[in-house]
Amino acid sequence: MTEKIGDFNVILEADTIMIKNLSGELIKAETFKPAEAVDKYKELCKSLKEKVRKRNE
Repeated sequence: MTEKIGDFNVILEADTIMIKNLSGELIKAETFKPAEAVDKYKELCKSLKEKVRKRNE
């Protein structure tokens, strides 16, 4: 799964969540238990969307 949020791409691959800038450079990556990865991905996307929205106000 990949979601573009502001100037970032948030990517879920198996049990790893990665945040990359639009040029593809890795900013942060974190591994979770497979059963938790999708929920953590959704939480991170929601949190990042809120931060981007506040920054753009």
